[in-house]
Amino acid sequence: MPMTMKGPPRRPGQRRMRSAHGMPSGRDRDLREQARTAAAVRTSEAQLRALFDSAQAAHYLIDRDYRILAFNRVAARTIRQFFHRELATGDSILTYISPDGLEAFIAHFQLALRGEASHYERLVTLGSATIWYELTTQPVQDADGSILGVAFSGLDVTARKHTEASLRLRDRAISAASTGIVIVDAGQPDLPIIYVNPACERITGYSAAELLGRNCRMLGGSSADPAIRAQIREALAVGRGCHVTVRNLRKDGSQFWNELQISPVTDDLGRVTHFIGVQTDVTERIALEAELRQAQKMEAIGRLAGGIAHDFNNLL
Repeated sequence: MPMTMKGPPRRPGQRRMRSAHGMPSGRDRDLREQARTAAAVRTSEAQLRALFDSAQAAHYLIDRDYRILAFNRVAARTIRQFFHRELATGDSILTYISPDGLEAFIAHFQLALRGEASHYERLVTLGSATIWYELTTQPVQDADGSILGVAFSGLDVTARKHTEASLRLRDRAISAASTGIVIVDAGQPDLPIIYVNPACERITGYSAAELLGRNCRMLGGSSADPAIRAQIREALAVGRGCHVTVRNLRKDGSQFWNELQISPVTDDLGRVTHFIGVQTDVTERIALEAELRQAQKMEAIGRLAGGIAHDFNNLL
């Protein structure tokens, strides 16, 4: 092949040499392609850096010898906040791991070097603060499958842990309540039951499995007062609460008086999403009140009869 001689440098303003057909030369096309490739690489790197820095977790790229190769803004801010120093590439990640978590970190790091990703949670002490972290180690592999290092991330989940603990406490409190608690879904047409506590099972005689997915009207039967049932339906239709005492049926067919307090639950936009019914078995109280009324009635009759007898004696 003949050698291609390079021409003299192009002066400012001089037009680019073209082929005999007026098209850019092969060298010009190569340079343009290289420029486009370099621009695409810069754009990709900028996008990856933006994604890296926008993450909520602290991310680190670590080599096989525990040296930090790269980190994001959350990682830098965390180290600055708790260690009062600036994070730098080349630092050993081990200097930023709390002593109580060092053994676990090394174990998971070595797993990643063997090609196995891991995910775990730990209560971490940083300075004077104790924080729950969700930790992830992921192997970083070359094109040929060899492991170059480890991607390590830590997400502060302390707020989530506190919320979970609060919800568990609330669940235990509801389960321990002596009154029956029923929650129905207001977003479904027939207002199906989605939760009952143990007291509700005890009061009605039905198990949770028998109640879930059904409407509360199954407890009323034909013994419920139509006027009270209408009052409940009207309240539910307009999304407000009500307080009634209604006669219900247990699973075995026996009747009981149920003092029922219904309250709506709304979302952030004020829309009713659920109704909560609090049940209290007041059968004994109703019976005592009936006995008291009967005794008062008999006492009134006795006084009336005594008065009539006294007046009759006076007449005689």
